[in-house]
Amino acid sequence: MKYAVLVKLRAPGGITVNYPLAPVPSPHYPLPPPTTLVGALAYPFLRLREAKETVEGSFSPAVKILDMVPYASAGTDGWVRTREVERIFQLMYQRKDRWNDMSLAYSVGARGLSRFADDKLYVLYIVTEKSLIDYAYGIVRIGKKEGIVSVEDVCYEELEKTVKYKEMGTFETFFYFPKDIAVVQRGQVISMPKLVKENFGTTVSPVMEDYIVNNGFEPIIGELKTNGALIKIEDFEIPIPRMLLEGKT
Repeated sequence: MKYAVLVKLRAPGGITVNYPLAPVPSPHYPLPPPTTLVGALAYPFLRLREAKETVEGSFSPAVKILDMVPYASAGTDGWVRTREVERIFQLMYQRKDRWNDMSLAYSVGARGLSRFADDKLYVLYIVTEKSLIDYAYGIVRIGKKEGIVSVEDVCYEELEKTVKYKEMGTFETFFYFPKDIAVVQRGQVISMPKLVKENFGTTVSPVMEDYIVNNGFEPIIGELKTNGALIKIEDFEIPIPRMLLEGKT
């Protein structure tokens, strides 16, 4: 059985998630991508189990819950991108003969940051194990370790009971979703890492997928395609791939 889990968070300091393989001053995502959201849930899940930074094959330990989380998305009533100046550790980029020169250890850079309306961020997880839901209360950070968050509430329901539309129907949402499941009037296309094992390793070629993301403070308005579905949990309408309802992930 699958469950739709809505996690209501506060992120008073904002969140930073850079594009894959990009340096600190590079563009950043306005909302945390699916891989980052799974990592945020994996942290409390694994906290009391083991302290390994990687698993066999140099994969993040987050892969241990990947099969239990076939889908993740995030939304907010509004977001803005900004930047903050911070010290950056750069010794690993220096030549070996400079590694003992601590004057070269740090530099200054502009870190991209997303801030959310009223500091509120909402996260949707589709999970296959009910026991995983309890760990959502333990989410404490998203993205960089400075991205501290607090959980205000966790709501869940059997996925089938949340379905509002299958195949066709209009919607208005602040949650991002795969580009190919709907036709939209408003929104922007952003490529983000897919929920596949390769993206939790040391790959230099991340597996990406195009998502529709809202334009700051404007909701996405659209109509589902035949491969889409719309769920409603509390007051939130959220488009998802229809295959999640068919036992396929």
